[in-house]
Amino acid sequence: EKEVFVSGCKTVARLRKMASRRGLPCEIVPCGESRIEKPADLSVIEREALLPLSRTYPSDGDSVRIFEAASPFGECEHAAAYIRKTVRETGARWRDFAVVARSMDGYAAPLQMAMARYDVPIFLAEKADLLAKPALALVTGALDACAGFWRYEDLFACFKTGRSGLKPDEIDRLENYVLTWRVRGGAWEREWTGHPSGYGIPFNDASRAELESLNELRASAITPFVSLREALKQAETGGACVKALYWFLEGMDVPQAMERRAARHEAAGRFQLAEEYRQLWEILLSALEQFYWTAGDRPMTGGEFARLLPLVLGEYDVGTIPVSLDRVSCGEIDRVCTGVSVPHLILLGANDGLLPKTPSSRGLLSDADRELLEGLGVELAASGTERLMMEQETLYHAVACPRVRLLVSYATHDAAGKEARPSYFVGTLRRLLSGVPFAFGQEPVQRDRLEAGRPAFELAAAYLCGSRAPAVRAAYEAYQTDERLLAAQDTFRARGPLTDPCTIDGLYGESVSLAASRIDQFYSCQFSFFMKYGLKAQPRRRAQFSAPETGTFIHYVLENCLR
Repeated sequence: EKEVFVSGCKTVARLRKMASRRGLPCEIVPCGESRIEKPADLSVIEREALLPLSRTYPSDGDSVRIFEAASPFGECEHAAAYIRKTVRETGARWRDFAVVARSMDGYAAPLQMAMARYDVPIFLAEKADLLAKPALALVTGALDACAGFWRYEDLFACFKTGRSGLKPDEIDRLENYVLTWRVRGGAWEREWTGHPSGYGIPFNDASRAELESLNELRASAITPFVSLREALKQAETGGACVKALYWFLEGMDVPQAMERRAARHEAAGRFQLAEEYRQLWEILLSALEQFYWTAGDRPMTGGEFARLLPLVLGEYDVGTIPVSLDRVSCGEIDRVCTGVSVPHLILLGANDGLLPKTPSSRGLLSDADRELLEGLGVELAASGTERLMMEQETLYHAVACPRVRLLVSYATHDAAGKEARPSYFVGTLRRLLSGVPFAFGQEPVQRDRLEAGRPAFELAAAYLCGSRAPAVRAAYEAYQTDERLLAAQDTFRARGPLTDPCTIDGLYGESVSLAASRIDQFYSCQFSFFMKYGLKAQPRRRAQFSAPETGTFIHYVLENCLR
């Protein structure tokens, strides 16, 4: 069908044109129908799901299933539970399963989290964003910070890579001060004198000690970057810039830090991440060597070097292979389903706009321009309409991939909590296969959590909070003698209002001021009251005049100028 197999039809047309230009015969040899035996429902959707609906078939009740989840994480959790249940009931291997989505942008993180919770080993086939890795983010951030004269965003992007030698709480303290006093540029190289809590607050011993500590952290954090900036200022060629960056990375102990992080990932069982980190330093060195040999003698400033090096790094990829053969393959449809078949396929994200993916409408050429150029024999990239048809071809790869069972899932809300609609493909399946199994609601979610130890224990703990759902009762009966649950039960009984006078005085003081606004906040949100008046948590505020202070200052200036 030309409406479905757009890429194949274009390839055939191109081959025919090439054969015609050379005066060679062109013969099409039909391969016949697929010889892979499949259940009735899978055969029907492979044959007719992407064509106009002509008739309805009775579902076999097993080989195609649909699941409605509340969120993308709910989809991933159901997928993990389904895999464990199928392995337990049928003796299937992990490698018999594949989990795919049209785009992994919103599914990679929740999928990894859900599979880890259910102890399902996976191999995630996705292209890693090298520039987002800590080591390379440090490189690009440091160059941008030097070129941009210590912009807040650039410096703290470097600090938060973990390579600056600062602890997380030290970075938070620095960030609070920088945001309060809007520290920029040369202020990083001068001693800070403002009160850590902001404008107009008198100093005491504690605030003086905090300011002294912040100045020590400032000097420790900015010194390596100042050295890099000065080295780049003195550099006159691309080769000199490369050497300056290399010694900066050596001074920050980046090679050893990356090896230590790879070892930690390996010890934690994250073998794919460990392999990626072991490649990163070699990739960075290769990029620097390539830059040195191609532009080493070229006159270049630090700003030019900061713009060009990320372009070189962006051309590199990190390639990993599964650390074992018996793992669940996860990734985008294009990467997992092309040219292969698996017994069980789980298709995530069957939502409107995601499957099929809505093509981008941006482009320089109009449809009329494209038709004119194509008529002249100019080959162009796929247009919006053609891309939409190619999405149908991608969807066909997904439905033709499974040999035993297909599970299609979608979410009613996206990761941000916005309402989401199912794809038209879900409606097509329900109309094409009469009585196809369709699960939704809280009951199947709770049943799923009985499939693995950690989610089942969490269900058992929910019994202590008053839940009496069948799955919760079953989990509690299984874990009621578990030491962890008994400890949780004792802790739960001990919870309640604060009774220790020392704790209460430490949080709220010996005398509690109960203004009307405080009482209103207590009854509207007790947690908010505890955070604000107990823990004294405060939002970040910039050191600046408020409206009354501005008026007082202006009046003071006018009064003293006119006397």
